[in-house]
Amino acid sequence: MNTQNLARATDPHTSHDAVPPRERRELQKSAILWLLRTVGPMTDHELTWQYDRNRLRHGWPATQRDSVRKRRAELKNDGRVVNTGEVSGFPGLPASTVWAAAAEGATDVQS
Repeated sequence: MNTQNLARATDPHTSHDAVPPRERRELQKSAILWLLRTVGPMTDHELTWQYDRNRLRHGWPATQRDSVRKRRAELKNDGRVVNTGEVSGFPGLPASTVWAAAAEGATDVQS
């Protein structure tokens, strides 16, 4: 399996070994898109919580907590998820970007 685009050449071998198979990543991305379309726009933190909450019910693959953010970032790079231009968070903590599933022909509000 070629992990060149998934882990940096300078990453340790454990990073390359941890790269999930393409099919698993695609299932995770489909689940993330479903959540953004069904539940609505949300932050990465909320998206991770929703993924964990719905995973067993929908038969989605298990994932590391930071993998949901990584799959969402891949969807953004593919133009399938967009930055809404809104932020959410709690006072005293860094604000988080709110993400949404892209509509046909939509472009990112902010990069």
